[in-house]
Amino acid sequence: MAKIKDTYQPTVEFDFRLGTYQDLSANAFAATLTPDTSYWMNSSVGRCFNFTGGAAINLGNHADIDNTDTFTFTFLFNTKYTVGSQTIASKTDNGTFKGWALYLNGGSDIMFRMYQNGFASGIKTSAATNYNDGKWHFGVVTYDGSGTEAGVKIYVDGVSQVAVLNGNSGFTGSTLNTADWVCGEVSYGGVNFNGCIAYFAQYSNEFTSIEASQVYTDWLKEAHYNLVDINHLDNRYDMFDATGDDELDVYISDGMGWNESKGDIASGLLEDTDWNISTGTWQADDVDNGKKEITNIGAGIIYKDTRQAYGTWEFDFIKGAGTSINFMLSATEIGSPLATSQDGYQVLLTAAENVQIWLITNGATIDQLYSSSLNVFTPTQWHRLKITRAAGGVFSIYIDDELLDADLTGSNPFTENTHTVSAYFNLDLDAGDSVKNFKFTPYVD
Repeated sequence: MAKIKDTYQPTVEFDFRLGTYQDLSANAFAATLTPDTSYWMNSSVGRCFNFTGGAAINLGNHADIDNTDTFTFTFLFNTKYTVGSQTIASKTDNGTFKGWALYLNGGSDIMFRMYQNGFASGIKTSAATNYNDGKWHFGVVTYDGSGTEAGVKIYVDGVSQVAVLNGNSGFTGSTLNTADWVCGEVSYGGVNFNGCIAYFAQYSNEFTSIEASQVYTDWLKEAHYNLVDINHLDNRYDMFDATGDDELDVYISDGMGWNESKGDIASGLLEDTDWNISTGTWQADDVDNGKKEITNIGAGIIYKDTRQAYGTWEFDFIKGAGTSINFMLSATEIGSPLATSQDGYQVLLTAAENVQIWLITNGATIDQLYSSSLNVFTPTQWHRLKITRAAGGVFSIYIDDELLDADLTGSNPFTENTHTVSAYFNLDLDAGDSVKNFKFTPYVD
């Protein structure tokens, strides 16, 4: 099934996990931050923008919605605020309140309102459940253009919410206005969002209930979480009180079903693994824990979407004598380290059985950051590689849970801060090489 973002193109899109507050949609509306200060945080879902304290992002007079238009909002948010309302996004005139606003009503339940002239002439629909619990939630709000409160549907974490209709009369005129489109407060100022938002998108399409569930599933796959994982994270980490365990065990979803193995797969999604094939031919085999062992049949690259640039990456590997395993952390492009415009960190398990890490910028090798001594692992035997990147860009490299030496180049641990965002994790294997038991542990500041 195609991802929602491959089917519909957003009118407005913010992906704060990439460390930018600019509009990433094809419209590329120029964004202004008020006040002109960055409020970035690391969290269990990657980078996020902390709006607490009055921050707002203004796109100007763009992306308007009329009462007869269809639309969908998707957003990933986290708040513990309990007093008063807080705005996620709005485009509303001052005085008449002509326009629309998406917010948490009373700091808790998701509400959408659209007015033509004052609070009586319009619609106001909310969810019956509160979501100011200090956990990450993925919201979807859709509208069918009917001009009625029943035309608004609300979904949270893939589940349709019981709608509360607030008895407004509906529409008698257009809601188009000249106010600014603003994320984090109402267009004319105030009613600020107090918490973090990691992602927001506005579409001109009304998602069906199936699509509302799918867009949530798309995000889970991209973030490498499943429902158990995300609740596990939230229960162990309170991002606003800074309490909890920094060691958050989150397994990458790489195939939980028991399936007959297939070989010589050369395109598309590698069987039940969430890995996409870029080049080469591959095979996915079931292993005892219900996950998958991935074997390369003909040299090539597989990749995952990931916004995680900090944390712990680890997996088991077996490689032949004379072959190498090569992967990219914090990659910006699909493909090899020398792909055009590629940024990130190349990790190389060499034919000499040592571990090397290289800084890659704009598709070119800039510097060798680290090289262990030779023969730190044995070919044709299983070993476990673990690489951590903690606060301040501190890298540490382990084989079979032992911190490696730095006999040839650099030190271990070492610090490197050139690249701080991520789009892909790329894995390049030679024929006969295999990997299994992927695990990702996000770093929480």
